[in-house]
Amino acid sequence: MHLRFYKLFCTILGILISHYMLIAQSASCIGSYPFCTGTLYNFPAGVHTGVALEDADYGCLIRTPNPAWYHMKILEPGSITIQMHSSPLYDIDFVIWGPFDDLYQACVDGLSATKIVDCSFSAMSFETCHLPDTEIGEYYILLITNYSNKECDITFEKIAGDGETDCTIIPAPVLYAPNVFRPKSSIPENREFKVVGGLTAVTNFQLHVFDRHGRLIFESADPRHGWDGITINGSIAPEGMYFYKSMYQSRESNFDEVKSMHEQGMVMLLR
Repeated sequence: MHLRFYKLFCTILGILISHYMLIAQSASCIGSYPFCTGTLYNFPAGVHTGVALEDADYGCLIRTPNPAWYHMKILEPGSITIQMHSSPLYDIDFVIWGPFDDLYQACVDGLSATKIVDCSFSAMSFETCHLPDTEIGEYYILLITNYSNKECDITFEKIAGDGETDCTIIPAPVLYAPNVFRPKSSIPENREFKVVGGLTAVTNFQLHVFDRHGRLIFESADPRHGWDGITINGSIAPEGMYFYKSMYQSRESNFDEVKSMHEQGMVMLLR
C-alpha cells in the first residue's frame, strides 16, 4: 500500500516539477499564475529555491533567486501600476516583459531584452512596476524575486491606472487550496494550509495530508480547520512537499444538483 502510494506521489511530483511546479510561487514561466487587477496577492516567498532557469534576458536583474512568476492578459486598455513589498522589509526585485500575443510562445522564446517593459534591481523592500500603455488581448509576464533569500511574505496589487486584466482566465472552483504556507508567517492567512472559497455551499468535507512515504499526517472534516504543520501525533512536520486529497459535496448557485468533488495536489510547507 505504501509503495503504491509512494509511486503515485512521485508521479504527481514529477509532473509538477516538469512544468515546474505549479507550486512554490509558480517558479517557472510556463507554470505562472494569472494576475487579476483588483485582487490583493500575498504569498510566503521562497527561500533557497534556486534561480530562474528560463532562457531569458533578465534585464537589470544580475541574479534571480527564489523566482515567482505571474502573467496577465489585458481586458481594458490603459496604464497599470503594480506595487509590491515584503514583510519583514527585505530586498525583493522584479522584471516584466511584454506585450505578447501568446503566453506559451512568450515563455518559450519571447523573454528578450527588447520585450522588457520595466525592471528594478534596487536594495529596497518596496518596488513599483509601471506598464505605461496596454492594449486589449495583450499578455505580460511578471517575475518577482526574493533577492534577500530570507523568510518573508510578498504582497502585491494594482494601485493605479485605467488598464484592467482579464480575470476570467482564472479558474473558479468552489474551493481553492493554496500551494504553500508558513506557520510563522506575518500574514495570518498564510499560517495554515486550508481551503478557502464558498464554504457555505460545501457538505461532507474531508481533507487528508500525507508525507512522502504515504503516511497520513493530518485530517479534517471541517473546511475551516486547517493544517498548521503539526502532525496528528503532535510532532512538528519538517519543511518540504506534502500530498493532499480533499473530498466534498457542493450545491452550486443556480443549480439544484449536488456535485461530488475530488481534488488532490501538492503543498509546500516552509519553516
